[in-house]
Amino acid sequence: MKIHWKWGILSALVMTLLSLYPQLDILVRERGHWAGSYAYIDTDEVAYSAYLQAIIDGRPRRCNPYSGVDPAGGQPSTESLFSIQFAAAYLVAIPARLLHLSASSVFILLIPLVSAASALVLYWFLVQVTGHSRIAAAGVLIVLCLPTLVSAQGPIGLLYWSPHGWSYLTFQRRYLPAIPFPVFLILFGVVWKLLNKTDTCVIRSLAVGISIAFLMYSYFFLWTAALAWLTCIGILWLIARPAERRRTLLVVAIIYGIVFTALVPFVILLSKRSAEMDSVQALTLSRIPDVTRPSELLSTALLVVLLLLIRFKRLRLSDPAVLFALSLLASPLIIFNQQVITGRELQAFHYEEFVTSYTFLIALVICWQVFSKNKLIPNSAASRTVTLAMSAFSILYAGIIVVSLSQAALDDNLTREQNVRVMARLKELPNPNSGMVMFLNPRLGDSLPTFSPVPQLWAAHMAVFPGVRPIEVRERFYQYLYYSDVTPLSLHESLMAKNYMISSALFGFEREAEHLTQQFKPITATDIADETRSYEKYVTAFGRSDAARYPLTYFITCVDSPNANIERWYEKESAEGIGECVIYQLKLR
Repeated sequence: MKIHWKWGILSALVMTLLSLYPQLDILVRERGHWAGSYAYIDTDEVAYSAYLQAIIDGRPRRCNPYSGVDPAGGQPSTESLFSIQFAAAYLVAIPARLLHLSASSVFILLIPLVSAASALVLYWFLVQVTGHSRIAAAGVLIVLCLPTLVSAQGPIGLLYWSPHGWSYLTFQRRYLPAIPFPVFLILFGVVWKLLNKTDTCVIRSLAVGISIAFLMYSYFFLWTAALAWLTCIGILWLIARPAERRRTLLVVAIIYGIVFTALVPFVILLSKRSAEMDSVQALTLSRIPDVTRPSELLSTALLVVLLLLIRFKRLRLSDPAVLFALSLLASPLIIFNQQVITGRELQAFHYEEFVTSYTFLIALVICWQVFSKNKLIPNSAASRTVTLAMSAFSILYAGIIVVSLSQAALDDNLTREQNVRVMARLKELPNPNSGMVMFLNPRLGDSLPTFSPVPQLWAAHMAVFPGVRPIEVRERFYQYLYYSDVTPLSLHESLMAKNYMISSALFGFEREAEHLTQQFKPITATDIADETRSYEKYVTAFGRSDAARYPLTYFITCVDSPNANIERWYEKESAEGIGECVIYQLKLR
């Protein structure tokens, strides 16, 4: 079938322009004084850019970019989610190293490239399934612009009794799932051609298996979702098209052969994960069904409609487009309830944000054309006017999200941008005693490794990397609070006020963020009282040996910020002002 690429290119151009807004907003506001920072759209992006910069700098796969700890020769080292999911990082780190690009530059380039690639791949797939260029082009905008509408983020969440919050165009989060996301979409198109062709299928089957292997070493939630969907489409195809069973079984055998081969080293790496990784990633032991996710409810509703239409012979089960829609709608039921069999659940909300919202919308677009072709909806439903209206609505909705989230993150982005020179300066300064750096502003500390590879006393994302035990992370955070002149009383007040950074640092992300697990255990007043007493005991007993355990070389603070506890244990040998910040070089008393 001839593909009219002008429609796909137009959709890709729209998505690219939407993706550029946050970065352009910073460039305009800085008016020629831009220092090179990327506009972040998700709080976890700082950890991903920190790891990517470490790989670009030639540090080992199992490094900790925040603590500066790298596995030494001959010493055993544990794996983290970053070191196991290394494929996407190396895919961009290697060319970045050759082209002398920083992680910040890569992140700036990544969003428009991923947006354009995802749009073009999705258009290619939808044209094949629908046979309709305009519907495919509109479908690209619907699928890529409306996932947060399906996942009930934003005001629409009130209809689902979910928290009133916003999220960005989630597939653009860097570098995961951004880099492997187009590969995830390619699977749909390749499998469609595989199951609808009568020629040799070996090459395409190998391509699918290799793509899933790449996803396996890139992002957990994409490869497991891809496997769940492939299982659905394989079973449905075997049932509905018995004449093709031999070919279907061959395709499934080749794909699963590659997947299981790739799974062996993956399991080995996973077995070497750090003991605390499961708790840090909020892995829970549960067999509780999860059937109330918004995208799951919508998928189930449309699945029932399709099954009823098939039951009353208004649609044919053997229709490839119908089978594809059924597989996409059935997969969320497996994805969100696999723990009933495995007994393990890992931050299932990621599936909602990065997978099932998109698969529902893809199925919806397919059903749009199938219903129109089978006269189940008026012909006017697929007219130019309707496709234009759906495209306009999708663009408007995405535009509101882009502007809203950009404004919400603007203060943080401008703060990081205005302090890039401070972080870059630390890279130039000597470190005579191999000491650590402390940023009084924790958000700047989280961004520091992207611009300067110097070890820190503590950072919010330090615990997600290997090499630092939980007890050490806790002690580092206590010392960070102490040097920030936080008293036990002020700590108690911050915890009672549900300060996100402090609560998650002391009790874990799974105790602070309700959406991470079905078995949420909120922080109680007793927990806060116990933690306050523990910190008070630490502060009271703090001595020079404690200060020497994690020696500081530099302390960065805003002008006139209090730092009495720093001055108690350190001499300020020099001070260098950059913008509103001061870099103090310290010497332990």
